[in-house]
Amino acid sequence: MLMVQSEFTGVEQSVQALRDGGLSADVIAWQLIPFGPVLSSHAGWLEQTGRLTGGRRTEELVVIRADKR
Repeated sequence: MLMVQSEFTGVEQSVQALRDGGLSADVIAWQLIPFGPVLSSHAGWLEQTGRLTGGRRTEELVVIRADKR
């Protein structure tokens, strides 16, 4: 299985949950991309809550691969 996930959505927790479910799971790729319209509209909140450095408008997307053991 391949999953694409934003850095803002708990990547390590997802990998661990997959492993706890009996799968072999790892992040196999990542890329920085500019914010789209939805994340741009939430940037102020992300900054206020400490999830985003002030002025930054990129996010890291990761690909998680999970396989049966």
